[in-house]
Amino acid sequence: MGFCLSWLGVRNRKVEDILEILAEEWERNPWDNSYESPMAFIDLQNGWHVLESSPDTFFFDRPALISKLSKGTELVVCAVNEPQNISEAHKYFDQQQVWTIKHDLRMGQNSLVASGEESEACLQ
Repeated sequence: MGFCLSWLGVRNRKVEDILEILAEEWERNPWDNSYESPMAFIDLQNGWHVLESSPDTFFFDRPALISKLSKGTELVVCAVNEPQNISEAHKYFDQQQVWTIKHDLRMGQNSLVASGEESEACLQ
């Protein structure tokens, strides 16, 4: 079976702003509550706030949400789909994608693909 989830980390945004943007996204593109825990939120107390959700495509299916949350700051979004052996991560800064890293184990153990600024450092 396996798990599928996605998480998003946003830096230096007020909790109130994040919740307001999530509420706007809910109004624009509601998600169902068929999962036991559709979303979790944590303030890491170091400037980063993390949102976790199932399924793995939750944040990737919502580019407007990523754009709004990354306005003026850093954002990292990741997804893991264990049954399909796929994972990916993307970094944004001020609504622009900085780098992306994807791994598809179905294509082989070394099928890591990276592009953008800093992506090669992430592979070290």
